[in-house]
Amino acid sequence: MASSTTMPARPLDGVRVLELGQLIAGPFAGCILAYFGAEVIKIEPPEKGDPLRGWRILEHGTSLWWRSLGRNKKCITLHHLRTVRPFLGRFRRNGAQPCIEL
Repeated sequence: MASSTTMPARPLDGVRVLELGQLIAGPFAGCILAYFGAEVIKIEPPEKGDPLRGWRILEHGTSLWWRSLGRNKKCITLHHLRTVRPFLGRFRRNGAQPCIEL
């Protein structure tokens, strides 16, 4: 019997999500969606990023919470809040469905 190395389809394969939330709720929701196959793009503030990156116990300068809830995501920084709306418009035109704003 030949073994297959291809991954089975996941329920949210092909879904693109923009995550705008911070600290616990937004990153947790994004993590679950990514686990089920969604492409999660997280928008973080400049300089330090999501406050979760430095929250509680740190290992090598990064929070253990962030290592868990930040996995399987693409992270970008927008320097000004006014740039978020035009970005959202382009994002939605390019096939994005949900948006997490917790």
